Amino acid sequence: MARQRERGRSAQALKDFAQAKNARFTSGFGEPTWRKKYRHEGFRVIGTDRVPEFATDGGPKLSAKTGRQVMGRSVVVHKLNRRWAQVKVPGCGWVRFRLTRSELPTAKTFRVTLRNGQWHVAFAVIPVPV
Repeated sequence: MARQRERGRSAQALKDFAQAKNARFTSGFGEPTWRKKYRHEGFRVIGTDRVPEFATDGGPKLSAKTGRQVMGRSVVVHKLNRRWAQVKVPGCGWVRFRLTRSELPTAKTFRVTLRNGQWHVAFAVIPVPV
């Protein structure tokens, strides 16, 4: 069973690499490279909380197919005190992080990375229009 999973992962990695090789001229990123162990370690988390989305006029955003209200994803963040907060990571649980902004982030996704021996949380927040 473990061999099949391992074989499946390596096959998927080869498929991804082949796709990157084919798209190297059209994507503009150049030649793809293999990941190096312990370098650029991290993962992206899509929000686990389901929240209703609203249109710009304040009314509910409706699906064109079903006519029901669209449910978007949101990251679950709790403020512990002035300096610390915690975010819910699926499969891991609650992860504490230090707040560097005065307000809590309202994001749909976030990335957890390991840099210089420390773990960092970066929220993908949509900027306010100017």
